[in-house]
Amino acid sequence: MTSRSSQTDVTSSSATTRSGADPWALRRVADQLLDKAEQGDVAYIHELIERLDGTPARVNDRLVV
Repeated sequence: MTSRSSQTDVTSSSATTRSGADPWALRRVADQLLDKAEQGDVAYIHELIERLDGTPARVNDRLVV
């Protein structure tokens, strides 16, 4: 299996947004997160699940009158 981060981008590495930030930076971070999760790192798996599903909603069982 090839690493996502090793895939070639279709854009130039010098491409920047108006703010000067690298437009592919978030993609590279996400690829690293997925790579670590695929390797079985539980902390990264947990982080990935939280990002995909969100934090569970808290249930309030108290009756407010």
